[in-house]
Amino acid sequence: TLQIGWGFYRVLKMGEEYRVTACDLAGDPFRDVTEDLSQSLEVFSWQRELLNKTGAVPQETSFQDTMLAQKAAVRAPAVYLQRGEPGGPGDSGWYLGSLSGEAPEDPGEYIKLYTYQLLRFCPKALAAIQLPVGTICVLENGEIVEIVDQNDQKIF
Repeated sequence: TLQIGWGFYRVLKMGEEYRVTACDLAGDPFRDVTEDLSQSLEVFSWQRELLNKTGAVPQETSFQDTMLAQKAAVRAPAVYLQRGEPGGPGDSGWYLGSLSGEAPEDPGEYIKLYTYQLLRFCPKALAAIQLPVGTICVLENGEIVEIVDQNDQKIF
């Protein structure tokens, strides 16, 4: 098993052939694998492209790392990602919030997600998932519109 950026890949020998598989992000990536690498490689490409545009040093984050999200952000047209220090192993440090209204005080209004679950409602957010602590990324209608670094300097 190899980790390349955000994804995990496995090289399997089947008879005289070698096959590369990836975790199945459309299914259960903790259990299922697929020979269709297109989704994993597409996300990896988004991440590399954004890192190149911003000049940011990547902070390792994988599909299986968790993040906190405001429930309303899952359906909101305008959201932001903010990266704090990870709370421990397996925590990405990312928070996803809605730009409409104030953050609720009720803990029941928040959910814990795996980063790969962003594919289901805000896939382009995964482009930013390797950005470092202190980064804030604003998305409107699923597209990144602005990113600031830990010094509040616009980098995208």
